[in-house]
Amino acid sequence: MAALLKSTVGLIALMAAAPLAAQVATGEAPGAALATQGQRATTYDAAFFAPFAPRSALDIARRVPGFALEQGNKDIRGFAGAAGNVVFNGARPSSKAESLETLLARIPAQRVVRVEVGPGALYGSEYSGKSQVLNVILSAGSGIDGTVTASARRRFTGLIVPNLSASTLVKRGPSSFGLSAGTDREDTLDEGTDTLTDLVTGEVVEFRRKHNHYRPRSPFVSANFAHEPAPGKTIHLNGRFSRFSEDFIQTNRVFPTGGLERDDRLFLTAKSPGYELGGDISRPLADGVVKFVALANRRHRDTLDTALERRDEIVEGGFEQGTESQRNETIGRLNWTRANLAGWSAETGAEVSLNTLDYHLDLFILGSGGVRTRLDLPLDDATVREERGEIYVKAGRLLSKTLRIDAGLNLESSRLKVRGDTRADRNVKFLKPSITLDWKPGDGWHSQLTLRRSVAQLDFFDFISSAELSNSRVNGGNAELLPQRAWEARATIDHPLFGTGLVKLDAGYDRISLLQDRILTDEGFDAPGNIGDGTRAFVAVAVDAPLDRLGVKGGA
Repeated sequence: MAALLKSTVGLIALMAAAPLAAQVATGEAPGAALATQGQRATTYDAAFFAPFAPRSALDIARRVPGFALEQGNKDIRGFAGAAGNVVFNGARPSSKAESLETLLARIPAQRVVRVEVGPGALYGSEYSGKSQVLNVILSAGSGIDGTVTASARRRFTGLIVPNLSASTLVKRGPSSFGLSAGTDREDTLDEGTDTLTDLVTGEVVEFRRKHNHYRPRSPFVSANFAHEPAPGKTIHLNGRFSRFSEDFIQTNRVFPTGGLERDDRLFLTAKSPGYELGGDISRPLADGVVKFVALANRRHRDTLDTALERRDEIVEGGFEQGTESQRNETIGRLNWTRANLAGWSAETGAEVSLNTLDYHLDLFILGSGGVRTRLDLPLDDATVREERGEIYVKAGRLLSKTLRIDAGLNLESSRLKVRGDTRADRNVKFLKPSITLDWKPGDGWHSQLTLRRSVAQLDFFDFISSAELSNSRVNGGNAELLPQRAWEARATIDHPLFGTGLVKLDAGYDRISLLQDRILTDEGFDAPGNIGDGTRAFVAVAVDAPLDRLGVKGGA
């Protein structure tokens, strides 16, 4: 591939008081006395990050020793299961549409007073079992902060791709208002080869040399409001609108075995506008805090794919596929937490959600001269509806000064209906227990052991059919698919390294039932299905070393 030449021009405007570097009060070595080990969490003051000149809270999060950002999964239905591993002032953001990277990048670095890293049980049931959660503590001071970022990338073809984003935060006493927008444009080119072989004989059917050009666009605007007069008395509101679109062109030079060469073309266009509205309200109740969260997501998507087989500029065949889908999600969640209930921290609550998908697909075979003949697929016109509910109870306490236990039990119930080309109904219920032991014996050592039961969500798009025109493959739908479930064991051990670094070992072992994979259907298509039981194991080691302590100048 030809070398990619980039040039980036950045403009950053930070409208605030003194810069972060002015918060370093002494001439001590970077990081000295700025990281402190608490009983359950490690705290890093803002001055710890000053030598790195961070511009946003995202820059700070990336510099926390041993911490790896987990974005969470916004495609998971419901609110609880989509959590990442960052909270703000001890509370989870009430948005699903915006990633943690986006939220962190929007906060100017000078608004961050400190960050705390501790086990997930410190921050509520949604984070229980996570070995590390980052709590970003923001300044309560009034004022106006903002960022403006402009950039331009020059591709090796001479194409220039500009981008512009801006955000502002206005804080007055206990209330704050934020507004942000961006263009989020991209333009990418690549090239490669494909070799198509016969699965039975292993013989090469054809060889392809391809060139790809991607042009995704995701302009957005979002706003949020917060009123936080006292702990346990808060209101948050947020909204976001985005309009994703993409144009994709693939040019292929095809060399069939024993046949004439041809030029294929693949065109893809997609448009997907959507919005999210959400918020939460918290109030004191019975020596604890009750919190209600509401969220609504709406997204429409239209796509058109065209694959043309051409020889001497004449269309000899191909396929065309058009899809239209509407995905809706509405969530309500109510929970109550209390820090001390007979010596235990306690949390209980319930969540209900309504999720729907309306989907329609038209697939056509293109003959000589572009003549179109419709090809019917199983489940190419369907509606999926899920009414989901979950109730849970969690409790935890210190068994000693160094050992903490957290346990919980979730009961999940789902009623799912598939209508259209077929009819499939199911009602499923799952008990999901979990238990976590967190041990900090001293001298910086920290370990955590978790055992839990998990049940994967079914992807609505696995119920319906689609085609991959780039490789002439049809994916069948399976309305009878059952959710994969597993018993999961997780272990973590970490220890500070040279004062400001961290070494961390993670290990896991899963026993899986109703393992989901691809299977062949009676119609001869490839479709998702359950294939039996399985196991999975992993070990990962992360080392975050302060290289300046090893004599490497400028290292961190």
